[in-house]
Amino acid sequence: MAQSSSSGKGPLGSPPHQLPHYYHPGKGGDKQDSDKQNLDKQLLEGFDREKVHRLHLASDTDSSTRSSHHTLGPGRNQAAPGDHGHRLIGIWLYRSSDGLHNSSGNYQALAFTDYKFWDQEYYSKVSASEVKVLKRHIATITCRTSFEGNGTGRRGISYFSNGTQQQRQEVPTLGGGATQTQVQDHAFGIDLNVDEVIQVQTFQNSTVNLAIKAGFFITHLKIIRTHPLKIDSAGLASGTIVPQIPGPEIASRKFLLNGSW
Repeated sequence: MAQSSSSGKGPLGSPPHQLPHYYHPGKGGDKQDSDKQNLDKQLLEGFDREKVHRLHLASDTDSSTRSSHHTLGPGRNQAAPGDHGHRLIGIWLYRSSDGLHNSSGNYQALAFTDYKFWDQEYYSKVSASEVKVLKRHIATITCRTSFEGNGTGRRGISYFSNGTQQQRQEVPTLGGGATQTQVQDHAFGIDLNVDEVIQVQTFQNSTVNLAIKAGFFITHLKIIRTHPLKIDSAGLASGTIVPQIPGPEIASRKFLLNGSW
């Protein structure tokens, strides 16, 4: 005969799922929960704000790609924010006054007078026609010139590396009373090494001297490091240095705008 709840043996047992939520068979029950609470309390009491701060300072930060923490910035092991840019690295030289090419029929060095921009961390001046590379990088090189007249002979342009011609572009005689001819060349994905010297040379064999026309869109040399580019021009005046700005858009302290080469 079934026993009633008034039996001296007490109430019938209940299945585990009907017991209060703190009862978890196989997990140690109330004692284990109590021990965990005591441990959490000890940890909280043992690590005050100052100790936690020191732990963060001692953490492995930016030392490698697998560091426990990364700061935001342009460094190799830093993390980049989702909305960011990269500073421009390059140099843009041009002539602000006409030059002259004689009729010798040889390639001759093209001298520049001014720069539109110049990152001095990556490039230095060797001469009016030569640029030295200071840090190895991949670049796009663009050179252009415009000759006065193209009724006779060919016109050409070429870039040289350490005195050796790398590639060139030439155009034939246009005739018909042409008064000006532009010659340009582009070199993509060029690996520039430390101390490499870049020079632009031009060619014409018209049998008379010809003017090389001025203007930074007309006669110039541009070397641009190939990655996403950005110049932060806020607050800049002609000839000043781009100020340093926190974050990945930081500009070189040696990045110059608009000056004499």
